[in-house]
Amino acid sequence: MVQPVIRDEVSGSRIPSLQAKSENKGRQVSIENASIDEIHQIDLNIGQSALHGQQQTLHEQERARNEAEHESKVLELQGGLKDAQAKTQDLFAKQEKQRFQLNKAIVNSPSKQWTTLALHDNIRDYLERYDQHLRDTASYHLQKLQRELEGNLSRLDEETRRQGEFEQNLLQEYKNTTTWYQHEVQSLQGQKSEKEASIEQLRAEFLNDRQRLYDEHRNELNTKATEYARLTEKQHRKQERLANWYNRRMDEKAEKWRTRLVSVQLENAHLINERN
Repeated sequence: MVQPVIRDEVSGSRIPSLQAKSENKGRQVSIENASIDEIHQIDLNIGQSALHGQQQTLHEQERARNEAEHESKVLELQGGLKDAQAKTQDLFAKQEKQRFQLNKAIVNSPSKQWTTLALHDNIRDYLERYDQHLRDTASYHLQKLQRELEGNLSRLDEETRRQGEFEQNLLQEYKNTTTWYQHEVQSLQGQKSEKEASIEQLRAEFLNDRQRLYDEHRNELNTKATEYARLTEKQHRKQERLANWYNRRMDEKAEKWRTRLVSVQLENAHLINERN
């Protein structure tokens, strides 16, 4: 009797593709490194590097855990299928052994009960029904195991798909966060540039105002110095005129007093002469 060959659906076809699919899913998930040079240039400690490291570490841990669970489930299913195959092969071996022993007993038995045609037909019919029952039982269990295996594989595929969607959403969220950080950095850089331009403009205006005030103050000092020199010169000339006038007055008074003194002396001399 030819034993049915049980095909290993797990190790033969489905599991390698599932493992390859899981590996491809793992290869497709990669988190882009955010550039934080611009953030350091404006001295903003927004923690992007720490956030990226934590998210990447959590993502790697989650992927490793999912891969380990997936491998464990696959190995468990493979072990269950191998046990079912071993039990089925053992049942077929026992069936063949029983048939061989029964046929041998029928052929070698000297009893007329075993040599009659009716008995042969009954035994053959019983063996055929027994073979059919074993085949139906084995087929039922194999189909049940196959359905369970397909269901488990479908659930694994669904879990893998959900995990891929979760990782994709996580990656998209990380990209959105990175984009927001980059937008904030660019906005802060624009504000910094505007402030630097305003400071530079104020500095230029301050220098211009300072130079203008300095020139005005210098011109004012020069004007005051010129006016002071003019007034000093005027006062000096006035003092010279006053000194000259005073000297003339004193000279005139002295001359007048000398003239009067001479007149008095002459008059005194005349009086003395007259008295004598």
